[in-house]
Amino acid sequence: MKYLFTFLLIITLAFLAAENFDFTTINIDSLNAVATQAYHDGEYQKAADLYIQYMQYDIKNGSVCYNLACCYGLLANDSLATKYLRYAYDNGFTNIEHIKNDPDFEKVRESEIFSKLIKKLDKGTKEP
Repeated sequence: MKYLFTFLLIITLAFLAAENFDFTTINIDSLNAVATQAYHDGEYQKAADLYIQYMQYDIKNGSVCYNLACCYGLLANDSLATKYLRYAYDNGFTNIEHIKNDPDFEKVRESEIFSKLIKKLDKGTKEP
């Protein structure tokens, strides 16, 4: 009986918390600021997770996509760095000289998938 009461109490509290939460109060600028601070603090996985949360509310922000690609570059994840770099480019982050020289991509720059994308972007192609 004690466990049933505890279970019902937890369910009731969870329901009340969800009912009172206003999903429209998410401040994406604050979320971006926290993600950027995590990036500057060298917490690249945390920053990436926060940028992904941001993108749930504004998926077309090329700069945020680029910052996410940078996080994955610093984490040496060439496939995700490439994926989000392509997405950033398609959403307005088209400064190819900056992309080619950004030190955040040093760990992935020589990978086949990443270097192939850089060549495509340098030529201005829209192919994946």
